[in-house]
Amino acid sequence: MKKLTYLFLLISLAGCVKHDVSLVFDKLPEERMKERNAELQNKLLEGANGWKAFLRTSAQGSGFGFYMKFNKDGEVQMYSDWNNSSAATLKTSTYRIMYVMNTQLSFDTYNYISIMQDPQGSINGGSTPNGLQSDIEFEYIRSSADTILLRGKKYQNYLYLMKASASEATQYSNGAYTTAISSFNNYFVTHNNNYFLLNVGGTDIKVGITFDVTGKKSTVQAKKPDNNIVADTRGYGYSIDGAYFTDAIQILGYKIIFIKMKDANTLVAIDENGKEYPILQNPTPLTDFADVFGSTKTYNSIYCYGIAYPSTASATLPTGVTSDFNTEFNALISRFSSTSRFIDTLEFRLSNSNTALVRIWYWSSSTHYLADASFTYTYTNGTITLSNYNASVSNGNWTSRITQIGSFLTWLQSGPFKADWVASTTPSSPTLGGLYKTSAPGDFMYGRLRKAN
Repeated sequence: MKKLTYLFLLISLAGCVKHDVSLVFDKLPEERMKERNAELQNKLLEGANGWKAFLRTSAQGSGFGFYMKFNKDGEVQMYSDWNNSSAATLKTSTYRIMYVMNTQLSFDTYNYISIMQDPQGSINGGSTPNGLQSDIEFEYIRSSADTILLRGKKYQNYLYLMKASASEATQYSNGAYTTAISSFNNYFVTHNNNYFLLNVGGTDIKVGITFDVTGKKSTVQAKKPDNNIVADTRGYGYSIDGAYFTDAIQILGYKIIFIKMKDANTLVAIDENGKEYPILQNPTPLTDFADVFGSTKTYNSIYCYGIAYPSTASATLPTGVTSDFNTEFNALISRFSSTSRFIDTLEFRLSNSNTALVRIWYWSSSTHYLADASFTYTYTNGTITLSNYNASVSNGNWTSRITQIGSFLTWLQSGPFKADWVASTTPSSPTLGGLYKTSAPGDFMYGRLRKAN
């Protein structure tokens, strides 16, 4: 009983004691929380002309661009490069600044940034219930005179805010955002095999650059003096003055922050120090396809995809390409859909040094299935020869769906194939590769290129 009385006495005395001890951070936690919140609030309001903002999403690595202007009443006005309408139509919503382990910025009513986070795949082309795997709550990391850096609470992607100028703010409000996006994309209609020069050890090296407008990603690649190929792919978002990478492009020891459009025929790459590198054009592709396509190289997969959502899934070939394979591809899609199964991805992959995989992802009702087959392959002088067909590598789905696969299997067995670049007439086409039948070069399977694990 004496011990209990003594304990209560200690607690009572503690409640009467003022803060005489030295505080580790010189201020109470609640004071530091208020100051941190006020710091972000004041910083947002410093952008009298608004902010150019850029965000990456996790599902596809895509990037998106925004214009945001915050006021002291908790409202934010916004444009977005999501589509032509969002780039021209101002949307007003609300925001909050609160402290949850750290100061955070929350967009608490639906706006353009909410589209990427929307759990309905039919809204944004992502998966249900994760959408494009993006955030509407962002932790405050740091700021400088003209930038603010925040990080998504769930997916950890950075949201970059850069102060807009008075001229840029006027252009956004006058509808020039859609024009700027269109002008940037149209540049590539008449400018092919684009590159910029980076100096490495006294030698200028050509760095090829492409923009995948559909996937909102950009790829750079270069051949080093030792003939090794290096590459990097990052998401990007449009601004009134060009395209900003959601994470800096890193290649040959340089960090490229954005591609600035000076006028309709002049683009420059800008590095982290503000140095400009003119975008130039080469008469032919900068590298041989065999230098970048292989099981251990920059790309090992040729694939096409559509909306990954059961009721609307439909893998589509990249546009602007004429091939006899188009008929075969469309027939494959039709055979699956006639049985209420919907293909969302078709892929040819060099899995290792001697095994090639053909993978078909499809939906049946609300369930996602993989049907895959393998081949042994040789890859000599750019020519791929397939043999030793093996059905149903991961499961029995390839065999059970063989009627729907049908003549596509016959096509795969009709090689050998020349692996090479594929050109598209579509502006800003993604980087494309294909398998050309050596017996009929006009009949080639093709798609986007990627490095698949």
